[in-house]
Amino acid sequence: MVADALAVGNTANSAANNALAGSFYGATVQNVLASRALWVTYPNTSGRPIIVIINASGAVNGAHDLAVHVNNDAMMQERFSKVGEWRTVVFFVPAGATYIAFGVVANPNIGKWHEVRL
Repeated sequence: MVADALAVGNTANSAANNALAGSFYGATVQNVLASRALWVTYPNTSGRPIIVIINASGAVNGAHDLAVHVNNDAMMQERFSKVGEWRTVVFFVPAGATYIAFGVVANPNIGKWHEVRL
């Protein structure tokens, strides 16, 4: 009985893992740093969800944040407390949605900005 239950559980897990992996099949990673800036709203016109990855460092000593909104809803905010302190934010943007990243108190330095097109 236990072996049967484990077999069913493993089959379900495999199916879920395969479905998840399938949604990333053919995904492309684009370095968009040269075409992106803080305080600018960007639309996802790809027709599919995207994953955005921004790597930033503190620009000033003292508390300041990198905030992200998707469709004008606050998604996350990462705090820096000193120069050179690095943080990475990762978030989903649904098809047809917009996103914006911006500094709170001071703009952090952006080191990397990628979009993963699913």
